[in-house]
Amino acid sequence: MFFFAGLLVSCAGGAIRHEDGEGPLQALAGADEQLTLAIGGRPAGFAGTFGGVSLCLDEPGSATLTSVRPRTVTDGVAVLGFYVRVNDWAAGEEPIGTADGWPPDLADLEAIEGFTVTRQCGDTEPPTTTDLGFGLQKLDSRGGQIQDLEIAYTFAGVDYLLRTHVTAVICGEDTTEDCQ
Repeated sequence: MFFFAGLLVSCAGGAIRHEDGEGPLQALAGADEQLTLAIGGRPAGFAGTFGGVSLCLDEPGSATLTSVRPRTVTDGVAVLGFYVRVNDWAAGEEPIGTADGWPPDLADLEAIEGFTVTRQCGDTEPPTTTDLGFGLQKLDSRGGQIQDLEIAYTFAGVDYLLRTHVTAVICGEDTTEDCQ
């Protein structure tokens, strides 16, 4: 393995792995950012939507998403799926932080695989954001969480894997720290 310019490159020809803020695709404000989303007071079987992970590029071009997965999933929750949505701020569309139910009752949800991100970070025209969202189900009274989303994508013909610092929690007996 070689470490060069903040990117971890596999000698076996795999994807270039990078933290948020270190590669072409960005998911939060930077590598030092941590996004924690929590839903509390729900019974076992509850399904919720989590969002607010804005995707953008730090240079001109396009990134084609291939997959998203959480790095860690605790036993008390199940991942229901992922989506991308372009929010038009001028039309009053805003990203979801958390919401009851899955899938969200929104128009224009896109599948992850094959979705292309072209918006550069910091662009204000047009007034849109590209947001990644996902669903979780509370399996029992313990609750649970996912941590650190990994977003696989291709940029300029090269495969990358972006690791974000995102935690999503459905509160329960085992998950109380982020639930106050």
